[in-house]
Amino acid sequence: MQFASFAEETVLFGATAVENEFIMEYMLQAPGDFVRVYLYMLFQCQYPQRSSSPAEAARMLGISEDDFLRAMRYWERQGLWRRVADNPPQFQFVGCRQTAMDDVPRKNRELHARLQSILGEEYVIQPRDFSMIADWQEVFGLPAEVVILLVEHEVRRTHEKKRSLNAIFKRMDKIAHDWAENGVVTVEKAKERIARDSAGYALARRVARQFSLHRDPTVDEAALADRWANEMKLTEEDVLAACAETVRARNPSFAYLDSILRRHAGGAGVQADIQDERKRVETLKSIYAELGVPGAPAPAQLKTFTDFLGMGFQADTLVEAARRCARAGMRDFAAWEKYVNQCAQKGLFTLEALRESTRRIDELSAAAEKVMRTYGDDRRAGNADRAWIEKWLAAMPMDVILLAAERSQGTQLPRKYMGKLLSSWQKKGIQTVEQAQKEEPVVRMDTAKPQAGKAIQDYAQREYRDEDFAVDAVMQMWMEEQRKNDAQ
Repeated sequence: MQFASFAEETVLFGATAVENEFIMEYMLQAPGDFVRVYLYMLFQCQYPQRSSSPAEAARMLGISEDDFLRAMRYWERQGLWRRVADNPPQFQFVGCRQTAMDDVPRKNRELHARLQSILGEEYVIQPRDFSMIADWQEVFGLPAEVVILLVEHEVRRTHEKKRSLNAIFKRMDKIAHDWAENGVVTVEKAKERIARDSAGYALARRVARQFSLHRDPTVDEAALADRWANEMKLTEEDVLAACAETVRARNPSFAYLDSILRRHAGGAGVQADIQDERKRVETLKSIYAELGVPGAPAPAQLKTFTDFLGMGFQADTLVEAARRCARAGMRDFAAWEKYVNQCAQKGLFTLEALRESTRRIDELSAAAEKVMRTYGDDRRAGNADRAWIEKWLAAMPMDVILLAAERSQGTQLPRKYMGKLLSSWQKKGIQTVEQAQKEEPVVRMDTAKPQAGKAIQDYAQREYRDEDFAVDAVMQMWMEEQRKNDAQ
């Protein structure tokens, strides 16, 4: 037992000193779990009774014992801890001020810390690796910045190809030797070499040829192509198909191509999406032609058109809507958009549904006007008239309604009289002309005399042909509603 020690209950309220140099020079570059191990071991030095073995310390930190020992080896190589026994492992804290690193200059310590942060916890730099890094600098003449680029590139390629990091320094040593022999000893040349070695460089060259650029791709262009190939998983066919979409640009560029690829990536694939967009653009051009709108469709109009397709509209329905707008004298995109929205509210998403709606409206208009002419009204049927006749057709046959209209002729309020008459017949269950003729007439509201010599004409129902939309009842109905809204 120690001669003197802290009471158990004082531990939680104590403090463990951490050197500022550790925070500024070591902690920022170290892997996160390694920092946790360092702080916990520093705490153990002050309160040794808290843990007695690496296994216990690892359990407290929530990591494996191997990870704990790997972290301690890292701090040993940084010179902050010293291993004084192996079985069981025991460690002594050296600290920043007592660190004897005469064989590793300060600039190399910073480089090693940076490289370790790039490698992460998966691979801890070994003593043999430090010697190799020194050769890259002193024998091959690679500056620290070039060494960092070399390691970053190789680690990235290792992860992309799912290779182990165990032999990474052997591979990097060969690359460093090759770079030195070929004069790749500056940051600029290193970036160019990395770009040439990337999977996207050959792809970038193909794109440059498509753009008639008689030069090698730049580093940034190769990096973009590398991202298309590796991150976005696009094929060369996808990229070249998107190149064809850049013809609309005055000066096609890699950045413009990148925006096209990002817009079309995902879903059914770039090529399929591009083909689909081409079809949509061609259909939208047909809409422009029907409306008589000059110029090419803008992206905003293409989005509106695409949104309508997403709502369930068929493309030919939208073209027909433009044709009907033009016939009604509304030759602009905004009017077409309003009319299509009106069709959406009525559920007219297919050409068949639009035409069937027109047929129905025409039928109701013809029926309403026939009844109106019978009692003496020569107006054109409107929305209210169609709704009125539709209600009575649901309750009575047309010939009975016409009989009521005939009897209403000459009254001051023929429609009101007619409605009263039909209501009376409906209550009595009358459904035929013969039954209605036996009934006594309702008291007439005669304040206006019938016009002499005016015969009741038999107005035939208007004919309707699919290919003939000269009179568009749906459009008329919508325009009436628009005028009513404008008046309000």
